[in-house]
Amino acid sequence: MSARRRAPAAARLLLGAGLALAVLGLGLAGARAAAVFEELSETGEPGLLRLGAHVATPLHATLRPGDTMIWVIEASMWDAERGALAASLNGSGPLIREGGLRARLDSCAGSFALPADADPQPRRDFDADAIPCSGERAVVLPQTPFEELLGGGEPLQLGELRSDEPRQLLLAVTLPAEADAEAVSRLTARLGLGVHASGDEGGGPGAEPGPGKGPGPESAGRLPVTGADLLALGLLGAGLVGVGAGAALRRGRRTGRGVGTGQGRS
Repeated sequence: MSARRRAPAAARLLLGAGLALAVLGLGLAGARAAAVFEELSETGEPGLLRLGAHVATPLHATLRPGDTMIWVIEASMWDAERGALAASLNGSGPLIREGGLRARLDSCAGSFALPADADPQPRRDFDADAIPCSGERAVVLPQTPFEELLGGGEPLQLGELRSDEPRQLLLAVTLPAEADAEAVSRLTARLGLGVHASGDEGGGPGAEPGPGKGPGPESAGRLPVTGADLLALGLLGAGLVGVGAGAALRRGRRTGRGVGTGQGRS
C-alpha cells in the first residue's frame, strides 16, 4: 500500500464486566491511533490522530448507585496541520435502560486539571464542572440518559483539531442514586465512546472503518498493529463477580458494515 493511501484504523477499548465500557472506538481517516497520555494502540505508520488516556484511568472498580466513573482522553494531530474532530456514543445491554445509566461529555481546548495521582475510584455526587479546564471548555453532551443516545445518530461535532492545540475529552458515566442496587447487580451493559478524525484523505468524521486483519509478529510486547490482543482494564459493577476486559485494535478499509471490534474476556 502506498504512503499516500493508507488504510484507516479502528481501536476499541473494552472495559469491564458490570459496566463494560468501550472507552475508545476510533475511526481514523488515513489514520494513526496512538496514546499521548498512556499508550493504548499503535498502527505503526504515520497518520492524522494521536490519542491517549489519562494515567488515572481506572483498572478495576465497583460502581454503586450514585457513583460516577470518569475518563479523560486527549486527542492531537500528528503529521498533519489540522483535521475535523467528532465523537459518538453507543452501547448495548439491559443495564442501560434498567439502571438508567447517564453520560456527560465535556471538551477542553487545553487540559483538565486532573493530576497524575488522581484517585481512579468512583466518585460520589460528582460534578464535572468542578474539574477546571485550562482553555476553552464546551459541554459537548449534557448529562443524558444513555438510552436516548442509541440508534446511530449523527456524531457530535467537536470542530477543528489543530496540530498545536490538543483537545481533551472528559467522559462521565453515572449510575443514578435512585437505581435499585439489588436489581442492577445482575445487569450488564457495553458502552462506547468513539473519537473520529478526518483530513485530506478521509471520508469524514462520521465514516466508520471495516473489520481488520490479524496481528503481525512486530506487535509482540505491546498492542498490535492489527488483531485483537487484549490489555486488561476493567470496571466491575456493584454485585457482579469477575472482570472481563480488553483493548483491541482492528484495522481495515472503510466499508458500509460498521466498526470492527475486539472481543473481551471474563
